[in-house]
Amino acid sequence: MIYMVLVTIMTFNFAFLKREKLNKKYLSPDYYWFLFCVFVLILFYGLRWNVGIDYMSYYNMAVNKTWMSERQGGGTLEWGFQFLYYFDDFFNLPIFSYAILGGAIIFIFLFDAVYDNSDNYALSLFIFFSSGLLFFAFNEFRQFIAVAIIFYGYKFCHKKNFLSWCFICILAFFFHKSSILYLPIYFLWHKKFSRCFINICILCAIIIKQFDILFILKFIIGFFPGHYHGYVEVLELIKTEASGITGYVYILMSFLLNNSKKRKSIYVGRNAAYINFFIVATLVSNIFAEYYMVTRIVEYLLICIVIVYPIFYKDSKQSIPRYILFCAITAFFLVNLIKYAFFSPKDSLLTYQTVFSR
Repeated sequence: MIYMVLVTIMTFNFAFLKREKLNKKYLSPDYYWFLFCVFVLILFYGLRWNVGIDYMSYYNMAVNKTWMSERQGGGTLEWGFQFLYYFDDFFNLPIFSYAILGGAIIFIFLFDAVYDNSDNYALSLFIFFSSGLLFFAFNEFRQFIAVAIIFYGYKFCHKKNFLSWCFICILAFFFHKSSILYLPIYFLWHKKFSRCFINICILCAIIIKQFDILFILKFIIGFFPGHYHGYVEVLELIKTEASGITGYVYILMSFLLNNSKKRKSIYVGRNAAYINFFIVATLVSNIFAEYYMVTRIVEYLLICIVIVYPIFYKDSKQSIPRYILFCAITAFFLVNLIKYAFFSPKDSLLTYQTVFSR
């Protein structure tokens, strides 16, 4: 609770930044105030190392100096996360220091990208906390480090710098292997989709959302190497009670952005890609809403909401009905913020490490 109060205060601090337009952001006083806020988040992130369903697995690995895949008889390429443990051990730091180091990677990469791309820091920070992404950062520690790195690297897609993008994907891969799936994003960054096509996709997602598509997942996993087939059993064990309200809120946001009267003015430059990625994440997370192991994969795209939400706010000003909808959606996320601050998240959000360890 204290943590959420502090980060809420940080949110209002961001609201007073002036967004000075300098060629070198490192000369802006606002940027250093921004870094100070991020430092506070990193510190308290580390102090909250025992939050998240899988934290005990990470703690045991730190104590025993073993990697989960080693206990399962396999190897791993996720050397980046192991480095956090080795760093703590080499300098004889407290056992939870890996959480502070990991939090530093997450927040520095994530909020540096926010600083460069967001039109409203306060709204970006608000939606990061209230949408549940902060909880994912605790619960999916390794993966969220990779998410933050990939999110930071999107700028190289925009600049058409393929080598830098490859480096970012490899760096993220060393923390979580799922990040390599996003290497092809480079070729989709500048792709444009028609209003009609997106509306049809949204409609299809709403329809498919009503059916159980586990058989599709089993069919897809069948093409993966044998050691991945165990995920079929895990998917059934961690079937969640999907939050239909949140899914439909994302669909509503996607629909309003796609059908905006100012669509041509908001679908420009980087904003177009961020909006498209958010819509893709919305569609996939709704179709596979009951299967957390699938929806977590699209968090590399869902993180774009921290850029899209300020765009959504700016677009809502064009009419009173749209602005009322924005206020209603913001109120919904505010309730979420209170829920995450004062109540424990449901234990239904299990990851496969916890299931396997049981």
